[in-house]
Amino acid sequence: MLNQNVDAATLCKNNNEYVQVKLSMKAKVVDAKTVAIREAIKYAYEYCRRHRQIRRVTVFSDSQSSIKKLNKTNAFSSQQNVIEAHEYAE
Repeated sequence: MLNQNVDAATLCKNNNEYVQVKLSMKAKVVDAKTVAIREAIKYAYEYCRRHRQIRRVTVFSDSQSSIKKLNKTNAFSSQQNVIEAHEYAE
């Protein structure tokens, strides 16, 4: 197994902003995709707080495994990304 860095990125098409997060070398690709979704939700939350007229946001992902992970509402402590995503979404 090669030691490779795993990164996650989120892009907002409306204003060409992006967020990049470095993950540990132990992180899996599904973790990176889950972090990217969490960061998108976090960005949307913060953006909507500044622009109160925005009522709906859509986050797209092609990662079925991350979407399944995020659909679990009984997230346990090792799924901190899922817990944080749920908090921002609420």
